[in-house]
Amino acid sequence: MAVIELIEHNLKPNHEEVTYESILGSLPEGVMLVDENGVVIVCNSSALGLVGAKASDVIGTRYEEIVNKFYSTGGVVYDEGEVEIGIEDHSVIKTFKTGLPVKDALFAIEHKNSGKIWLRVNSMKLLQPSKSELNGAIVVTMRNVTAEHTSKEQLKTALRALERDKEFLKVLLDNLQEGIVAVDAEGRFTLFNPASLKFHGITDPEKMYGRVPTASDLYEVDGKKLERDDNPLIRALMGEYVKDQPLVIKHKDVEDREILATSQALKDKDDELIGAVVAMYDVTERNSYERKLAELALKDGLTKIGNRLKFNEDIANYMEVSNRHGVKLALFVIDLDNFKYVNDKYGHLVGDELLIEVGDRLKSAVRPEDSIARLGGDEFVVLCLLDGNDEELVRARILSALTDDIEIKGCPVSLRASIGLGIKEPGTVIGRDDLIKAADIDMYKIKANKITQ
Repeated sequence: MAVIELIEHNLKPNHEEVTYESILGSLPEGVMLVDENGVVIVCNSSALGLVGAKASDVIGTRYEEIVNKFYSTGGVVYDEGEVEIGIEDHSVIKTFKTGLPVKDALFAIEHKNSGKIWLRVNSMKLLQPSKSELNGAIVVTMRNVTAEHTSKEQLKTALRALERDKEFLKVLLDNLQEGIVAVDAEGRFTLFNPASLKFHGITDPEKMYGRVPTASDLYEVDGKKLERDDNPLIRALMGEYVKDQPLVIKHKDVEDREILATSQALKDKDDELIGAVVAMYDVTERNSYERKLAELALKDGLTKIGNRLKFNEDIANYMEVSNRHGVKLALFVIDLDNFKYVNDKYGHLVGDELLIEVGDRLKSAVRPEDSIARLGGDEFVVLCLLDGNDEELVRARILSALTDDIEIKGCPVSLRASIGLGIKEPGTVIGRDDLIKAADIDMYKIKANKITQ
């Protein structure tokens, strides 16, 4: 039986027009299958485009030979730190040697006459080969993430139809870590691969076939419920090509997943619409890591309160709120009176512990909605939005928290501070620098008065 006949013979009822070839041929990811001898037996056009090779040079050739040829013709491969790497560090080679999967490895390839292309690569042995010749085979997926590192270049999307039987192609789909969902021309579900079922918390896909997308568990990144017409599958059916639409999948039985959705229409050889497919790339862990990095970038490494960058961000926001709502903004600039003495007498370890103590006491002295930060050395700042004339009460509360005789690592320390105040009255116009200058001047006056007393 011919390949297409095999596929159509095994399709579910009413889904004859959506073939596995066209689904794989619509993925933005490159797909490659390497047998147990290291010979490439499947390589779609997206993968060919990413590695800059022709099908005739890849299919039937050992993967290691392909890589060696790439190197010998001037090609270079870089790791995530942009350090050149050798063939032994390739994900496919690693999987062959260890049998372990390589997940989300980041590489850059640079052809002799082109710039770097960044790839996110996954490689793993087939989970449940349906044919004996697939025992020990490795499936490789590669995604062009150049835009995330360099520019907004379009991902390569031209993929060729694979001439394999339905079960052969299904194995590939089932091993993709990207979620794949397809609908027919009437918008009825025809396919969910295992990754997509996991994303959506679907335990019985048979109940989904024949139903239409509703976006019931899809949300925008700001938490707003996604409108049905904004569902990437619906947009694709309407003729739109959707690339990397950021979404959040919320389901009561599974953890929220943040995804990038790429979708497009499926058409037959006569350019007639036969359905649509969406590929969902899970970026939950990556986004979480980036948020943690962003949060760390705004924290002082020693005291764990805000740093100068956080202060600059907060003072701009607080001034905007003050102008918009007509509330008073108070800026307190705090300088420790005897920090240099403590450092010189007891050493930096005691000095650092004193700074940590000050940060903790400031957090206890002000409200959760107030902003505190360490600008450097022994200089701290507090920002407060006030409804009335409570700025002196706030100053007194902070001063009380920073007036104490304490012991740090067995060393007696007299904690004292000078606190300057700058005020932006409701309805007045004052620049950020002028507000800071006013608080600094006030603080230095207080410190000078202490010296003369």
